[in-house]
Amino acid sequence: MTTSAPPWTISSSAERVELDATGKAQTTFTVTNHGPVDQRLVMDVVRSENAGRINVVVTEPQRLVPHGGSVTFLVTITAPPGTPPDQCWVAGRAYSADTAPEESSVLSDRVAFQIRPSEAPPPWWKKWWWVFAVAALVVIVLVVVLVVALGGDEPPPGPPVHASGEVIVPEGPFDFDELNRLDVRGDPASDVELFGAAIEAERFFQSDNARGMTRLGPSNDPRQACLDAELTPRFGVNLGEVNVGDVFCIETDQGRLSVAEVRNKVSANASSLTLAVTTFE
Repeated sequence: MTTSAPPWTISSSAERVELDATGKAQTTFTVTNHGPVDQRLVMDVVRSENAGRINVVVTEPQRLVPHGGSVTFLVTITAPPGTPPDQCWVAGRAYSADTAPEESSVLSDRVAFQIRPSEAPPPWWKKWWWVFAVAALVVIVLVVVLVVALGGDEPPPGPPVHASGEVIVPEGPFDFDELNRLDVRGDPASDVELFGAAIEAERFFQSDNARGMTRLGPSNDPRQACLDAELTPRFGVNLGEVNVGDVFCIETDQGRLSVAEVRNKVSANASSLTLAVTTFE
């Protein structure tokens, strides 16, 4: 009884490959299915007798090869350090995944490669020289930072604060130098006054004896915003127009800069206003 030849063939992409400095090389074998149906095929590698220490790895060794189509298998060859120099070869072998290899396998042509004498590995410090270079650079940067931080000039201190806190400004006069409500209208210490209109049920927040005043929108640096703003001697605003985060800039009767940030939303007829105030010297 005669067994028919398998309907697939296998071919190599090269007759010879060269191992690189690490003893590694790659090559490919292409399996072509000439039959009328798809085949699940296994790609294997045979080697010369003197290549017993060689590591051979096939990427995805079992694949479906469509009828009339081809599939290429990647093979990696690695000669471990210390492998004796010699001339070796490998060949691809393809067979059906559903039968024993000896019943359906076909071989490719041989792919030769030369194992060369192993070179002595470089001293460990040569391999990791860049680590020492980076470490030295980091040490230098840290030393410079420490010298600047410890031995350099200290940054100039911020402006001294005369008074600060969250205050509730009620109706009547208010002193922003000392953050106090004043009992008597017309008190020369009064910087700003919150008062109700005589005709309409609404209240205003306006300068009294303050040298200057204005209102700004929210700011990440209210003090600097106030320093850059133009303050007017007579300034007033309806409480209904005041929003949370607004900043009042006030130059007090004693010439201090007071920065007041609105903390609560108020209506036009509110009887008080909550402010976070810092008055600088």
